[in-house]
Amino acid sequence: MVETIKSEVGQRDWAEREWKNLRRRKLETLFDKIQECDADLERRHLALRHGAPLKEERDYINELIIPLETISTLYLPELSIQTNEFYSQCLNAHSALLALDQALRDAGGDSAARERAYDDFNNTWQAQGRLSARWALQDAARTFLERIMGVRTGSGLTS
Repeated sequence: MVETIKSEVGQRDWAEREWKNLRRRKLETLFDKIQECDADLERRHLALRHGAPLKEERDYINELIIPLETISTLYLPELSIQTNEFYSQCLNAHSALLALDQALRDAGGDSAARERAYDDFNNTWQAQGRLSARWALQDAARTFLERIMGVRTGSGLTS
């Protein structure tokens, strides 16, 4: 009987350690996707600012945005509010870039139309909102990691 109880406790401890480790790895993947999302948006933004049309080298939504939601839903539901806000900000930024690209194509050589396209874009490009959402998600992830691992690593990523 004692051996059975020890075995069950040992199995539970092992399962808890594995779950913590899996969630820690998923947090690392989440951070990687956050970095990729921002870098891709900024690269596209700079390309348009320098007059280059957008090139769809990758499927931004399926390769970068949807994995954020999947990771959050399956492994990190405690971060769903922050993940959804960042996700939403990235989708809005992506849409704004696509709209700017189309408006610039439509404007062609018409400098007044191109100027209006940039003005419209500047009214919808919410870089600060995305940055704030990113910081909130990173801080929540840091706090979550500290909690599940039972350690204190610092006061946050934005300090």
